[in-house]
This record gives sequence, C-alpha cells and structure tokens, in this order.
Amino acid sequence: MTQATEAPTTGRAANRVRKRQEYIDTAIRIVLNGGLEALTMQALAREMGAAVGTAYTYFASKSALVAELQVLAIGRLTTTFNDAAPRWQAEMGRLDAKGKAEAGLTLLVEFAVRVPKALRDDFFLQQLLLTDGGRSIMAEDQATVLEAADSWMKIIDERLSEAVDAGVLDKANKAQRASKFAATLNGASLFNNLPEGTVKDLDGFTRSLMVDLLSAWGGDAKRLTRSAAKAAAAADKSKLAAPALA
Repeated sequence: MTQATEAPTTGRAANRVRKRQEYIDTAIRIVLNGGLEALTMQALAREMGAAVGTAYTYFASKSALVAELQVLAIGRLTTTFNDAAPRWQAEMGRLDAKGKAEAGLTLLVEFAVRVPKALRDDFFLQQLLLTDGGRSIMAEDQATVLEAADSWMKIIDERLSEAVDAGVLDKANKAQRASKFAATLNGASLFNNLPEGTVKDLDGFTRSLMVDLLSAWGGDAKRLTRSAAKAAAAADKSKLAAPALA
C-alpha cells in the first residue's frame, strides 16, 4: 500500500521539478532576447503555453523569478572560476609564495577578461541584472541574491588576504578592498557592451587597470604585469567551459 501511494507522488514531484526548470530556461531566453523588461509573468506563461496562474504556482512573482536567475548566474560564474583557476595556475609553472599570491589575483582578472567571450550568455545575463539597479527584485527577494554574491566576494577577499600575508600587498587601508576590486572589474567589463573597438585592446586595458589598482595597494607593478601575462598565456592553453544557459 505504501509503495503504491508513494510512486505517483514521487512522479508528480519529479515532473514539477522538470517543469520548473523549463520555466527557468524559458525566462532566461526571454531576458537574453528582449531584456528584463520583456520578462513578465504573462509573457512567461504565453511562451510556456500555460495559464498565468500556473506560472505563479512556480514563482510567487517576477521579483522572485529574477532573483533566482541572478543567483543561478552568479553560481555558474563562481563554479566556472573555481574549476578554471587551479588549471590555469598549474599552467603558470612553479611559483614562489609571492608568485602564488600574485597569481591568485591576476587569475581573477583574467577570468573577468575571458568571461564576456567564453560565457557570453552568462555574462550578458549578469550584466543586465547588475545594471538593473535592483528595480526588478523586491527587498524580500534580495537576501538570496546577496548570499550568492557573498560567495564570490569571499573568493576575492581570500585572495587579497593571501596577498597581504605573502607581502604582495601592504597591510594598511584594507577596508573594502574586495568591494573596490570587484567594482573596478565590473566597471571595466561594462565596456564589453559597447561597439567593438570603442576601447582599444579592452583585454589589455583591463589587465593594466587592475595592475594599477593593486600597485596602489603596495603591489609591485612589474611583477604583477608579468603575472598577468602568465595568467593570460595559461588561459589560452586551458579554455573556460560551461554548459549553455538554456
């Protein structure tokens, strides 16, 4: 009796999980094709061939849906970096303690340089969400997004701390360095949304910009420039890879 009643329930639950993923995939396609403004619960239901009320059984609001898309985008980028960084560092050859700490930072920069081309959909979706200014996500849905963003900020903070411990960066004025590092990278990344060639050698510009920032925090510009070049060469040998968003 127990098995007979549990099997349909399990089947319905599995079907609901699959259907929910279809809604997410469809929402991503809508955003990639038309921007966040194009994503409404009505448009989502129409694309799914479902009633609007059915869409609301999967997501309480557009805000909740957009929050989930942002969490997914941040998570995919974080996971991809965590996969790529060890491979890239291995390609950089033997490094002393300072070299490893410098690589920890220049690999973050190189990842930001590569993402717009290698993971175009992920990057585009994340940039849309970053430039939305929080208009599409209500306060009650922001906690999950902040938690996901915090996981990425922790990676940056850990690598900056390792650089301080290794003597690569100075110990003074450490407050908000991770936020400044991330903000500078994001600012440079926004140039990818402009017509190609607007910024000459955008990749080189981004690397140079980050070397300047790290030098202002006590880093050795020549060593950091060499590390950035090694990181770029390593990334050329071991490409970024992630499954398509939808």
